[in-house]
Amino acid sequence: MGSERTSTPSAARAGSVFLRHYDRLVRIAYLVGHSGRAPQARLVRAHRDVQRALPWRSERELTYPEMRRRVLRTATRRRPFQLPVLVTWAWHTTVSGSAAHRTVAGGLARLAPHARAAYLLVVVEGLTRADALLVMRDLGWPDADRAMVAAAELVARLRDERALTGGQQRALLAESPADPTVVRLRAPDPLGVRLLRAGRIALVAAALSLVVALVMVILAVSRAERDPAGARHAATTEAAVTRVPADAWTGTSELTLASWPSRGARSGDDALVQAASSAWQVGGAGDDGVAVTAEGGTAADPPVGSPTLLFAGPVDGTTLVVLADATRVATYAEREGGTRTLTVQPAPAQDEYATSALRIPAGPGKARYLLAPWATAPQARALTGADWHGLAVEDGLTEAVAVPEGERCWNGPLLRLRSTSAGQGQPYTLGDFGSAGLAHLMYVPPRAPGAVTQPNELDAAGGPAAWSRLGCALAGAPAGALGR
Repeated sequence: MGSERTSTPSAARAGSVFLRHYDRLVRIAYLVGHSGRAPQARLVRAHRDVQRALPWRSERELTYPEMRRRVLRTATRRRPFQLPVLVTWAWHTTVSGSAAHRTVAGGLARLAPHARAAYLLVVVEGLTRADALLVMRDLGWPDADRAMVAAAELVARLRDERALTGGQQRALLAESPADPTVVRLRAPDPLGVRLLRAGRIALVAAALSLVVALVMVILAVSRAERDPAGARHAATTEAAVTRVPADAWTGTSELTLASWPSRGARSGDDALVQAASSAWQVGGAGDDGVAVTAEGGTAADPPVGSPTLLFAGPVDGTTLVVLADATRVATYAEREGGTRTLTVQPAPAQDEYATSALRIPAGPGKARYLLAPWATAPQARALTGADWHGLAVEDGLTEAVAVPEGERCWNGPLLRLRSTSAGQGQPYTLGDFGSAGLAHLMYVPPRAPGAVTQPNELDAAGGPAAWSRLGCALAGAPAGALGR
């Protein structure tokens, strides 16, 4: 589209653009669409709007901005009459969020649809205001300027009244509570279940299946009453785990933990990986032989969907298995003497910087880092140290790094990486705050009055020195709080 002045996206078949950007398009439709609907109807309507935007002709080529234009037109169209949303067998509801998520969602709900579109184009899609105005004018919206003013007022109000910067607002809208592709399945309305059963009475095969299912449930309940431990064990068997090929990350546009390859000398050990997955499936209510710990404000609940295997193998005398779902990282450990533990921590922020490395325990006073396949040239130092030193890497795992202990203030370690996929090949720095996820550290240099200065990567010109002055304030932060 001509309104995308900052770059010229290449055209591709409509189906390819639809598949590649479906999550982003559904999020736009969900947040821009009519906020007066019930959550169930709004969620399903967002998916339907994106599906309606897909051209009928499979051979047609278009760009992502053109597809986004079609979605915006569909999602903001006022319909005098709408058929009720079809109810599925399982109810799909969005994931609940924090007070900050509700604050941003509430602010968006009070805006008109075109103002919500302006907010999404600037804050979430990252367009400049001028480019966003061109997109809206190209759609034929006469109130584009008013919509942009209302969107800017919401950004400023959330910043001034709720201390949420534009970057934090964008991060909140990129997380699960604002993502309509991440849902929970809830029990349907009982009346709907009865009507569905009544309509299927005539089908003999379905009726027989229902009888068999009821018999199995009764037998399972009876067995659980006689042998609770055995029933608990049966619930944890054969928990599915996703293994990712080594080169899968080269074909994805979003570099996150889900695109990491499965590595480690025992990544093919089904029994070990299954033991780790089963321990996470039951969490704190599971096998008494596994000590489960949840850190960083997260919960030891079962993983959402099939967890991804990131690593399995020996590390400093301990056998480790590292699994991840969309929001958490679980580290399963088997130590000498039969001790087994499971530690569940928040996953790092879902971007190519923060997901470049994970912290792996390496014994008292030490840590190793499991690197993403796109992260290279690892170096480490203490926050107050003078020099960076290179780290050896084997199968994605760095050599052990000393973790400063016994100091009153936080002193690192810092991990510096390079990547052709992040930072345009320039080095960037991650901070180890004791959790599995590391935090991407940046700083804003001193600026002249009235000047706008973007955050910079840490460098010798003052970045580490600026963070070192915050070391004592960060010492009391909960593990994982800064990694998100």
